Amino acid sequence: MNIVKVKLSGDYALFNDITTPVERYTYPVPTFSAIKGCLESIYWKPEFEWQIISIQVLNEIKHQTLVRNEVLNQKVSLGKVFSGIINNRTQRSGRVLLNPEYIVTAKIVQKDHDQAYIHKHYEIFNRRLAKGQCFRQPYFGLKEFVCYFSAPDGNEKVHESLMGEIDLGVMLSSIEYDQRVKPRFSKAKMINGLVTLGN
Repeated sequence: MNIVKVKLSGDYALFNDITTPVERYTYPVPTFSAIKGCLESIYWKPEFEWQIISIQVLNEIKHQTLVRNEVLNQKVSLGKVFSGIINNRTQRSGRVLLNPEYIVTAKIVQKDHDQAYIHKHYEIFNRRLAKGQCFRQPYFGLKEFVCYFSAPDGNEKVHESLMGEIDLGVMLSSIEYDQRVKPRFSKAKMINGLVTLGN
């Protein structure tokens, strides 16, 4: 069966809850769209798209509040880059995750009806995963929160605090880009650290 498993980890993560527009506040677990972006950073072709099946949370969910400098106006002329950044910056606090670690289960969905090369994409992805190759560095929500990736070694354990069933409520599941940005939301739950989406 054409399924891949990828281990993702980092020092920090901020999977921004877009219902909190002022201060950045992370969901307790990754959004499926964020994880999809991580996989696309490792390997992507226009002929297919990644479908996230599940996310296994490994580490205990811990938070930390960070204060960051951000630029308010991104449209700064090249001749006034330094002064533009100085005049347009502001400080925003964010509630982030500490030491996130996940095992992602996903598959490749071919966009057209030709499945002849589907196995080739899996082989290429697995080679890139083994060598640590990527098109661009994956990150957990913000570019400074680097995401490290590898194949699971089979010795990973779920933290005891994640045992049981937790209703995560409504979470961002995907973002569609048509004539305008359309966020999609789904109900999510976590059972023994395993996150799945419902309707």
